Formats: sequence, C-alpha cells, structure tokens
Amino acid sequence: MFYNQGMATVLLLLATLLAPLQDDPKALVEKLRAERPEDREDARRKLKALGAAVLPELERLAKSPDAEAAAQARLLIRVIDLMRLLSPRLLKEFPGIEEKLATGGDEVWTETLLTAADRNSGRLILFKSAELLPLADRAARGAKTTDQKLAICEVSRGYSLRSAAPTIRGFLASSDPHLRGTAAEALGVLRHQEAIPDILKLIDDDFDERYFDALFTLEAKAELIALLQHREPAVRATAVTHLSGWPDTKPHILKMLKDPVLSVRGKAAGAAGRVGAKEAIPLIVPLLQNEEFDQVYHALQALADLEAKEAIPDIVKVLDREGQIRGEAAVALARLKAKETIPKILPHLDDPDGNAQMRIAGALASLGAKEAIPGLVKMTKGDNFVLRQSGLRALVKLAGKEAIPHLRPLLTDPNRRVAYDALEAALHLQARELLPDLLAMIESAPSEDVVAAVARLGGRDQVPLMLKLGGHEQAGVRASALRGLGRLGAAEHRAKLDARLKDSDPEVRAAAAEALGRLGGRESIPGIEALLSDRIDQTALTAAKALCLLGSKKGAPLLLENPEELVHLNALRSPEEWKRLEADSRNGYRDGTDQELIEKMAAQAKLMVEWPKDLSEDIRAGLAVQRSALGWTWDEALSIREVLRVLLPEETDFILESGRLRIVTREAAQSFWRAWLR
Repeated sequence: MFYNQGMATVLLLLATLLAPLQDDPKALVEKLRAERPEDREDARRKLKALGAAVLPELERLAKSPDAEAAAQARLLIRVIDLMRLLSPRLLKEFPGIEEKLATGGDEVWTETLLTAADRNSGRLILFKSAELLPLADRAARGAKTTDQKLAICEVSRGYSLRSAAPTIRGFLASSDPHLRGTAAEALGVLRHQEAIPDILKLIDDDFDERYFDALFTLEAKAELIALLQHREPAVRATAVTHLSGWPDTKPHILKMLKDPVLSVRGKAAGAAGRVGAKEAIPLIVPLLQNEEFDQVYHALQALADLEAKEAIPDIVKVLDREGQIRGEAAVALARLKAKETIPKILPHLDDPDGNAQMRIAGALASLGAKEAIPGLVKMTKGDNFVLRQSGLRALVKLAGKEAIPHLRPLLTDPNRRVAYDALEAALHLQARELLPDLLAMIESAPSEDVVAAVARLGGRDQVPLMLKLGGHEQAGVRASALRGLGRLGAAEHRAKLDARLKDSDPEVRAAAAEALGRLGGRESIPGIEALLSDRIDQTALTAAKALCLLGSKKGAPLLLENPEELVHLNALRSPEEWKRLEADSRNGYRDGTDQELIEKMAAQAKLMVEWPKDLSEDIRAGLAVQRSALGWTWDEALSIREVLRVLLPEETDFILESGRLRIVTREAAQSFWRAWLR
C-alpha cells in the first residue's frame, strides 16, 4: 500500500514538472510537422492559446524550406494577430471568426461587419465602434453589390469607422445615384477631407443635396462660397443655405438676396435670418407677396429669426392665404410674440388644411390664447391622429390641469403616438386622478410605459403590483416594474431585486441594478459588481452607475472608458448634491436661451452654475440660442440631471462642488476624474 502511494506521488510530481515542457513554444511549433493530423491540430490549438508568446518561433518556422509547415506557421501567425486585434467580445460572439477571417477573402470581412452591426439592435448595443473598427477597411473593400456598399456606408457612418473612408470614396464613382449620395454623406460624417474634390465634380453633373451636407460637415466653406457663382440656380440656392452655418459668411449671403432667380433669393432670405442679418429685412419682406410656398416660407422663418416686429402687419396678410402657408404665418407671429394678432389667427383653428391647423394650434398655445381651448378639445376628438396629437399638446400647454379630463380617452387612443403623448401629459400634470385608468390598462394589457407611469404617479400602495409585474413574461414590463420598486423606495424587497440581477434579459438585469443603486444598501454591491463584465455594455454601464450611488469605486474604470458617462462619478464625490439633481424636473414650460435654462435648472437643485472662461465661440453661440417651450414630452419624465444633459452642449460636462455646478469641457472632465480616482 505504501509503495503504491509513493509511486502515485512521484508520478504526479513528474507530470507537474513535465507539463510546462509540453507547452514549450519551440516544442509545440515542431509538433506542427507531426505525421498524425490530431497531433498537429493539438499543437495548433495550444499555440493559439499561448498567443503572442509563440510568434517568434512561428516566424522562424515560416521561413523554413518545409513548404507545408511554413504555410501552417504563416496561417497561425495571421490567426494569432487577429486574436490580438479583435475584441474578446467579437471572438466570443463569433466562435472561430479568427480562422474565417484569416483564410477568407475581403467578402468574409464584409459579412462579419454587417452581421455584427445587425446584432446591435434597439436598446441593446453589443459591439462598440472601437470593436468594429478593425473590420472596417477590408469589409469596405469586400462589398461587391450596391446593397452591400450602401450597408457599409450606413454602418461606417453610424459607428464612425474612418478606416473605411478611402474605399467609400471610390463609391462616389458608382453609376447608382443613391449610392453616390449615401457615400458622400458617409464621407462627410467620417471627416474625409480628401473627398472634397470628388464631391465638387459630382455637383457639376448630378444635383443631390447630400453632396452639400457633406461639404458642410467637411467644413468646405471656401468651396461652398465658390458655388454661389454656379450656373445652376439649385446649386446656388443650396450652397447659400449651407453657408448660414458660418456667421462670417453674412456678406456673401446678403449678395444672394439680389440673385436674379427667385428660388435663390428665398433660400438666401432663410440664410440671412439664421446669421442674424437684420439689414436684410427690407429685402426679405417683399418675398411675402410671392405666390410660391417655399419663398414665402423662408421669408417668414427669417423675419421671425430676426425678430422683425415691424413686419407683423405684412405677415398678418399671409393669414388670408389658403393652405399650409397660413399655418407658417401663424407660427411666425407666435415666434414674434405678437399677442395682438390672436383674433386674426383664432378663426383659422379649424382650417381644412391639416398642416395649417396643426401649426395654428401650436401658435395659439405659444401665444397663451386660452380662448382657443374649446377648439383644441375638438381637435383631440377628430379622425386625424396627427391633429389629435397636436391638439393634445397645445391643450395641455394652455389648459394645464383643466386638460386632465380630456386625457382619459386619449390614454387608449388607437394610435400609439397619441396614447404615449397622453401618458406623458398625465405625468407632466401629475394627474393622479388618472391612476384608476392606468391600473385598468395594466390589468388588460400591461405595457412598460404605463407601468412606469403608475410608479411615478402612485405611492407605496403600488409596491405589491410592481412586485407582481417584476415576474411578468415581457422583459420590458419586468424592467419597468423593477425600476418602479426603486422609485417607490421598496428597500424591504432588495432580495427580489438581487435575484433579478441574474435575469436572462440584459435590460431587466440593468433595471435591477438601477433600482438597487437608488435604494442603497451595500449588501447588493457584489451582485452588481458581477454585471460589470456583462456582455451588453449598457447593462455593465448601468451597474457602474449604480455602484457609484452605493459609494463603490469598482465601476469607475468603466465610466472612464465612456466619456459621456463621466458625470455619474459625481455621485461618488458629491452624493448630497447628486441627490438633488436626481429630483424630478417640475418647472413647467420654459423659454429662454440654453444658458439661462441651465442656470434655472441648477437653481432648482439649489446649485449655482460656474461657467468656464475657455469655452469655444461655437459652444458659446449654441448656449445663446433661444429655446422655446421645450415641452412636457420630456419635462416631467426626466430628472433635473437628465434635463441638464439635454441642454448642455455635447462637448461639455459638469462637476459638482459644494453648492456649485461647475461646467467644464469633456477633456477637462476626463483629466479631473482620472486625477481624483488615483
């Protein structure tokens, strides 16, 4: 017995000592010459697992006179290089993809990229741009059919895959006009300046507005100015429209107001309004007398942009015309705050032209014309769902809580958009009297939006319902109910939420993490931490945000990798200020510049805004834009923080200090948080 035990120990020790030798790169590479296929395959598998460490030995074999072994080595080098290039997620989601890409042609890369992009559907983004980027160049080259090329353009544009741009530039030579326009559009988004000459050549032979969009995105200002001399009026008109994106082009725009072609003058009028050329008003007003819709429309827009109150009498005359232009005149008068014109606009609320009626309803609401309420109620009962929707929005704005009884039938409107707007209106008005109607809707056919509304409007008595719906067969309903538990403060049911962190649906897992973050309780941290490696990025990011709320830094590295999510680190550093920002936005309708609105929203959270001195002129100009009645479609449904995110320019972020909300550039935010987390 002792002998057998001793021998077993010796054999085990020998096996342990010899194991590393079996995986020695040199020995494994030599094994690629083995006679038995299974031995060669075993060596190949182990070499792949060892990765970059075996490349020197493989490169040596690749130069061997043994042609077959050298070919195997070269292939394995390509495979290992691809395994290093592709993300772990791509390798996991597409088993064996490194072999297919290494042995296949460009068309395999095309198929892989398009399939990966297709898997990013709806709310669940599986692959980031950085993961798709290595595929882009060869995928673009592998696109053979027009449909494939169009798809490559769309994917490259959507994910900013700049490495595909040189090949997409070649698509501009296609005989298919739609592909040429789509390629130009993609090249603009991809900032491929080299394509400018090719796009200019296309404009000479083939008018497509997307060519001009691309030139604008590529900042081809000088080229667009040159196009103002083009022989074709459509080219001149489109060029002057795009030049309004640069305020310093005002002199060129003003010249075009004297173009011999009316359509060009009309577009120039619109451009003059956008660059604030008040000196153009005398040249714009006469365009109102024209019979062509487009020219009058551009003139109306411009006069409103320029706050040309002296033009109000001329605009009122346009109300006498039939069709949509009457509605556009009403909108212009509303933008000019011409309350004295309400009696002129009101008789047209039942205009037979649907587009005009829709605009007139919005104009009367903006002017505060309460005498329009009966007509708006009538609109909400009509056959046209667009008019029902427009009437609803205007009615809520004008009537406030008096509109609540009229919301009840619209909650079950056959058109989903109208029903959704009615639900949002109920939230905006805090219409708790509609709770029985919402509960009846859940009883017959639960939807995630209605469940969310009940959680917002209801109290703790809705916790049992949320618990029940947390096990619903529809993932969206489950997720909404779990978020409801968090909103309702159902901390006693953390165990149920902890269990849902392992739900089969990623949105439900994320909702459970979100609710647990809101409820507090550090005992949930381990379960949420496990989601940081979730295959769905949004779920992992939600987990990282929840951990910040719970005082854990474990998710911070993931947030640092996603600059647009950095703001959530404030929950770690300034938890009290963050809680104030998480309150519902309830300031009603708002008018003002973005900067004024940001300061108002911060004040609601008892925070003073501190603006940086180094903001670019473009950002400052954007903040100075007048925003009118952002509206209840997001007003009540979002927290103060979320509204701030809507208002703040994309290139900026904020850092919370004691009693202050400090606006910074995105780059400054990244530097700050990296330093703070060290």
